[in-house]
Amino acid sequence: MNDKRLLYGFLMATAALVIVAGAAWLMRSSPQEEPAPPSASAAVQGSGTVDANPFAKGEYMAPIASRAESAVADTGVFKLDGKGNLILDADTRVRLEMLISELPMNATGHELQAIERSAIAGLPQHAAQQASRILDGYMRYFKAEMALSADFAAGNTIAPEDMFNKVIALRRQHLGAPVADALFAVQEAQDRYGIQIAMMEADPKLTVQEKLARIDVLQNTLPKGAADLNSDLDASRSALLMEQGVAALRQQGASEVQVQQLRERHAGAEAAKSIGEMEVQKLDWERRQQEFLQQKNIITQMNLSEQQKLGRIEALLGQLYSEEEIPAARAYHQLPQRR
Repeated sequence: MNDKRLLYGFLMATAALVIVAGAAWLMRSSPQEEPAPPSASAAVQGSGTVDANPFAKGEYMAPIASRAESAVADTGVFKLDGKGNLILDADTRVRLEMLISELPMNATGHELQAIERSAIAGLPQHAAQQASRILDGYMRYFKAEMALSADFAAGNTIAPEDMFNKVIALRRQHLGAPVADALFAVQEAQDRYGIQIAMMEADPKLTVQEKLARIDVLQNTLPKGAADLNSDLDASRSALLMEQGVAALRQQGASEVQVQQLRERHAGAEAAKSIGEMEVQKLDWERRQQEFLQQKNIITQMNLSEQQKLGRIEALLGQLYSEEEIPAARAYHQLPQRR
């Protein structure tokens, strides 16, 4: 058995907090009637406010080639079918991300225009206009998603599923549903399963047998091309079965040496050692969670002002958790970010 996969499965199965951090194209009117598209170079300039996006109004509709069709032209970012229509798929998304990654943090208008020219070079006029709008929308989405991620990283409480839904909404706001589906549908389907897997494995109310049953259900309904998710579920199953054996040993009064020997037989010496260390950390985390809740309840019953109570709770947070742990602790205890 692969040591790293088993270790990963154990971490997923025992994590106290799980944060998860994934085909039609627009129908167009005739090129002559099509309004002039906004320039992609304007997408990330200004004060940071995201401008209104014409995609959200259903404008600039254009046909997309079937993903099953072979590309007859390739500019390095966009591909065309035999009719000169853009082919949009997950590969296009990867190319767009690579293109945007070449931009400096504070790109000038000249640099943005140069990126845009390189992306649409060699495309026929109507395809170049469509590609320019896609690039514009993608830059807008990328900027908005980065702002959302920064807000999340700052410690603002949000459930993984809610975060995922916000990202999905941003994609459709800035790209339009047909384009977002073409670029992200496969990734989003897999991400949805990933979130279900993480939530299932982190649920302390589920027994091992219930988790194993849910793993079977998830594996039987995985979308095509989800080999990584299937491997993760296999690793989770192996980890659950191993820890089921560990629980049985402990019920029989076995020593920790015997527990580690069982883990070594399943996972190898190195992974077994890491699993043991993570278990110690997990138990320590859970102990501090309980202590925080007990002390917080005492504070809330004190004859103090709300501001004084909040001050003591903040001090308690700093006593029990390290600076690196505080954002996760805030999320777990559903505490607001301190301004």
